Amino acid sequence: HNDLEQFEKAVADYDKAIELDPKYAAAYNNRGNAHDDLEQFEKAVADYDKAIELDPKYAAAYNNRGNVHYDLEQFEKAVADYDKAIELDPKDAIAYKNRGRLRFILGQFVKAEQDLTKSTKLRTTDGYTVIWNHLSRARAGNLKIDMLRGDAKMISFDVWPGPVISMFLGTRTPEEVQAAAQNDDPSVNRDQLCEAQFYIGQLRLVEGRGDEAALLFRNASDTCPKSFVEYAGSKAELRRMGAE
Repeated sequence: HNDLEQFEKAVADYDKAIELDPKYAAAYNNRGNAHDDLEQFEKAVADYDKAIELDPKYAAAYNNRGNVHYDLEQFEKAVADYDKAIELDPKDAIAYKNRGRLRFILGQFVKAEQDLTKSTKLRTTDGYTVIWNHLSRARAGNLKIDMLRGDAKMISFDVWPGPVISMFLGTRTPEEVQAAAQNDDPSVNRDQLCEAQFYIGQLRLVEGRGDEAALLFRNASDTCPKSFVEYAGSKAELRRMGAE
């Protein structure tokens, strides 16, 4: 039911699982995910709290709770949860990715690069991690195209977000990236076009074309779902530029 995005039905099943076994930590964690998808954030946090109470070494529950704190813009709590997830599972690529992108949004570019480099090495086929690792390097003053090329050796450039990586490698234009973002599914089309705006904005920012970057970030913040990291990233860049 959760995979089918039938979140209310998923919650009902998790409710029954918990009724049958009140110490079933995974059921609380999974119900928390469903509540998060329903934007019932307080209920989600309560479920993750209970999962952690039942299993203090439940790394995924810490990571998931961190995501809700991120959604609520409780960034210090989010970082603390990602810290704990990584402490419990030092090979948790997703927790490194989440903490790295949050640190980027907070302007902690060197720390972001460290986290995203670790995540890239642990999860070599995730195009988004490769992109954010590249962006962090660029903002930390460590921009090296050869490193991006090495990180992307397992990525298909023909499947989204591969075209974005091609752009940063200089083999696709921003216009070609916008064309590649278009999709027959209206929801996918909206999401990929909003992401394209953000990433092209990052390219323009690094190129020193601040006015163009600001316009692209405004477009992304207007069109991206608020749960998207590109939405938060656009808002953060506009604040840093004094253009919000």
